[in-house]
Amino acid sequence: MENQSGIYEIVNTVNGKRYIGSAVDLRARWWKHCKQLKKGDHHSPKLQAAWNKHGRAAFKFLPILTCQKSMLLFYEQQLLDKVKPEYNIALNATAPMLGRKASDETRKKMSEAQKARVRDPGTGAKISAALKGNTNAKGRVPTEAHRAALSKANMGNPGTPGNKNGLGYRHTQEAREAIRAASTGRVMSKEVRAKIAAAQKGNTHGAGRKLTQEHIDKLTAARQPYYEAKRALRRKKDQA
Repeated sequence: MENQSGIYEIVNTVNGKRYIGSAVDLRARWWKHCKQLKKGDHHSPKLQAAWNKHGRAAFKFLPILTCQKSMLLFYEQQLLDKVKPEYNIALNATAPMLGRKASDETRKKMSEAQKARVRDPGTGAKISAALKGNTNAKGRVPTEAHRAALSKANMGNPGTPGNKNGLGYRHTQEAREAIRAASTGRVMSKEVRAKIAAAQKGNTHGAGRKLTQEHIDKLTAARQPYYEAKRALRRKKDQA
């Protein structure tokens, strides 16, 4: 199991409940789970409570399958959808912390930590210089060669014609077939469809509340620089 990437489950042998996850290094991930559970600060309150009640001896770590790193989230999501493990906070492989709410005590500590944070004046000056005149952190203006290199490096990133999956790389044919097979036959519930329809009607957002004119004006103003940049790029192409 050393240095193997794959999908695993943590099974409570007393009641059969489980936690499912993915890891680049399976053995290292089990060690991390144990460390957090022993300290009592595991991110899954349900798993932590069960560990506290039954003890370490009641749990087994079992690799389900090994796969390439690029396929971890895909296979994890398939198992989450099928098994619906009781100890996972959320059944979304791309957002495993979805649904977790910080306690009032934790929020207070985070707030106090941010208030006590003082930025070095030199750091502020570097950030200011980096944002002025299209300069880098040291105040130097990138050369044309540097800009060309950056442009080439960014080809295929999200929002560019070469992008296929929003992550800056293309899926393999095997991954495409697996995603297609997993998506075939999936039907949204009537409740989900109704929420989507409500969100799209009357210029509303996801909560179904209609946007105010002030909000619409702010959104329009925020998009103006983007539209201006697109028009400038179009004019530049037409003149070329």
